[in-house]
Amino acid sequence: MKSLEYPMVLTTLDAATWVSIMSPVLQVCLPKAGICRSFPRDMVLAPLKFQGLGIPHPFGTQVSKHIEVLLRHLSNRTKTGAYLEAAVQEHQLETGTSFGLFQQDYSNTAIWRQILGSKESGKSWRTWIYVALDSPVLPLRCEGDALLIEVFMELEVDQDALKWLNWCRMFLQVCTVSDIVTADGRSIRESMWHGERDYAHRSSYQWPRTVRPNRNHWKVWQEHLTRALLVSDGPQRLLRHPLGPWIDPLDNWNWLWSSTHGLFHRQGHGWQHYRHRRSSTRSIQWDYPRSTQLSGCKRPHNEHTANGASFLPAPFWTQPLPADLCRATVHITPSLGTLALTGIGTAPPQPHHDSQPSLLAAWMAASARVTEYVGWTPEEIEIDGDESLLAEALLDDRLCVISDGSYKLGLGTVAVQLLPRKEGKERIIVRCQTPGLTDDQSAYRSELIGLLAGIMVVDWLLDQWAPTLRSPPRVRIACDG
Repeated sequence: MKSLEYPMVLTTLDAATWVSIMSPVLQVCLPKAGICRSFPRDMVLAPLKFQGLGIPHPFGTQVSKHIEVLLRHLSNRTKTGAYLEAAVQEHQLETGTSFGLFQQDYSNTAIWRQILGSKESGKSWRTWIYVALDSPVLPLRCEGDALLIEVFMELEVDQDALKWLNWCRMFLQVCTVSDIVTADGRSIRESMWHGERDYAHRSSYQWPRTVRPNRNHWKVWQEHLTRALLVSDGPQRLLRHPLGPWIDPLDNWNWLWSSTHGLFHRQGHGWQHYRHRRSSTRSIQWDYPRSTQLSGCKRPHNEHTANGASFLPAPFWTQPLPADLCRATVHITPSLGTLALTGIGTAPPQPHHDSQPSLLAAWMAASARVTEYVGWTPEEIEIDGDESLLAEALLDDRLCVISDGSYKLGLGTVAVQLLPRKEGKERIIVRCQTPGLTDDQSAYRSELIGLLAGIMVVDWLLDQWAPTLRSPPRVRIACDG
């Protein structure tokens, strides 16, 4: 078995293949052990405690090897772990979904079969063991945004059509609805509609090379965009539900608009300033510098306008950028040597930050970072009295943490109090349910969760009221574990 186990880290054979590999081995080895070669294979591969022969199933061993590699390398931050994490993130980018690699349904989605090449591998993982890997998700860039693939999946489109839609998305190098709309969030950009990359945004992703889809595939793309997002199939391509203010950084945009200075385009580490050419009630246009190359774009094949005249490059902006910059999208017409402003984005109003430290604010911020599979925070926190006096007691080494956990009928609960020693009526009350599966619950687990909750609250309190304190204070902890 050791000879078979050695390469299992890299193999992805299904259960039937492993059975065929083991068949000649068992045919020879079982008679030598004094066992009939036709002995039921379920008994041969069953554990000893179930009256089996204790020979591990090679497919189960292969899965355990994969799990071992994931846990060992990802937790230890090795180079192999970095490669594995990069592979998971690449898979997330290619599928364009918000759910993880091991939570996807491989049985009825053509995208996964196209990318992985085999639907049985993912299906077998889910059958044998549940795996949850917390990896970065594809971010949304504005209010009302959504992932394109999930928008198409809500339409319940044909599986082959979904595969072509994902192909078009991969070629355009976009993930969300906001990646294909104008800066004002009201319509789909003409370049995205016709399948042309325009590099309106800076992307931090390393996209795989994708062959350009043919004309029929772009018709499928336009048809489903119309069904999912647009008011009608008119030439304006207006969204049925316009997107809200942008929440992504301004540095992600290659085109910026200033109401006082005009249009700016990113060129390397500098900015080009476009001179205003003419305006109308429908659009604003500028001279397009035909002899320069846009960031991330190929230079147009035609270096001249229709009448043979060439344009001079737009001058580089040598001063600090204006303070009133907004996100912008443009449409370039190489044949006319012009570019038109198609949309100006807005940002949400900046929230007013209260200077008063708040334990509850730190608790809610930590709770927002908890995912379905990774992380935990207490469910309830109540502050009775003045929080500043509790922080003062913490800094004076007078704060006590009293924890009590209970367990009954497969359910664990915890209650914790933080209060000053010997004086004051202020206190912090924490109530929570012990996390974990039913089989994992016990009185000891509840007591440990109570201690963990108390330590977390102390850490949040210290972070809010004394974030620069170098020497941590001492806390007295009491429990009946």
